[in-house]
Amino acid sequence: IIENTQALSGMQLFEPGQLSLVGVLLSSANELAFVEDQAKKGYVLKLGTPIGKRGIVKQIELDKVVIEETAKTRSGQEIKNIVHMSLKKDGDK
Repeated sequence: IIENTQALSGMQLFEPGQLSLVGVLLSSANELAFVEDQAKKGYVLKLGTPIGKRGIVKQIELDKVVIEETAKTRSGQEIKNIVHMSLKKDGDK
């Protein structure tokens, strides 16, 4: 897998596993997801938001966010991985 050498910024500094999904807002105008890092700092995700080194927000639903990660091998083959960030229910750890 070839590592991307461009400087990362914003949500690209976080891998999906470092964030917790804390809220979702779905309206006719917007689909927004609200996430927190370990320090409880909040961020907003929209469709198309780059996240982590290889991910992009593909779908926002009532109880989860779907992130598609794409990596390239040295031969140029693309490997896609789907990551789900689920909204924690009351009582979940």
